[in-house]
Amino acid sequence: MRPLLLGLALLWALLPAAAWARPVLVWAIVEGPPEHERPEARRIEALGQGPMDQTLRMLAAQLPDVEHRVEAMSLEKVWRDMRLGRPVCFADAFKTNERLKVARFVELSPSLRMLLVALPGRLPPGPELSLRELLAAGELRGLFGRQRSYGDELDRVLDEFQPRRESMPPDAKLLPMLQQGRMDYLLENANGWLQTQPGQLDLRLVREGRQTPPVHVACGRSVGQDLLLQIDAAVRQLSRQDAWLQLKVLSYPPGARDEQRLQLQQYLRQRAERTAISD
Repeated sequence: MRPLLLGLALLWALLPAAAWARPVLVWAIVEGPPEHERPEARRIEALGQGPMDQTLRMLAAQLPDVEHRVEAMSLEKVWRDMRLGRPVCFADAFKTNERLKVARFVELSPSLRMLLVALPGRLPPGPELSLRELLAAGELRGLFGRQRSYGDELDRVLDEFQPRRESMPPDAKLLPMLQQGRMDYLLENANGWLQTQPGQLDLRLVREGRQTPPVHVACGRSVGQDLLLQIDAAVRQLSRQDAWLQLKVLSYPPGARDEQRLQLQQYLRQRAERTAISD
């Protein structure tokens, strides 16, 4: 028995450290304040109280056996690093056929309708405007993010007209860029920095894209199936928690929160009971 125990001890000692290491996830920080208060953070514990900070912190709390790192990067770098095999995850992604080539997706939450955002007096009249008509007229210049998805229908409109796509600057620079005339309008959803600019911007619903796709956690294909199932289980567990519901309700504009709460509750009840992984 003693030689057997000695042999097992030697075998244990010779096994590479990687065999016992926790799996690593690198969470991409793409936006700045107010979504991420401290985009320079490198650890989950160092994140602030922005909506996406809280989303990542709550997800990580459900995955205690994973080593979580955070890293600020552009949207272009997110998909490039996934393509190169880094274990990168991004918790604010729309799913597209092109992205499915480099990532797998775990459904996270409903998304908000896109808005046309401009300074007062720049857009045509009407509570709801057509992006297709704006692009066809060609009189106003929009800012559209490179490698950003705006949902299937709006992506098809952009593919049809092929406007220039650019790397998106930090949210804090968008209002000054509008004021300087760098662009006439941009496409954004109703959360984040728009809620910090009451009265300074003209916000119009976009006629295309009434059916909004869900937001996903996108993870590079080097992230194993077991870990993806753990992320899905974490989302399902969070979908049962009042704190998660409240966080998602706060992503809506103040005037729409009461109306959206019941729909969000129904969605979360269903999400808690189903696996939602796209491969």
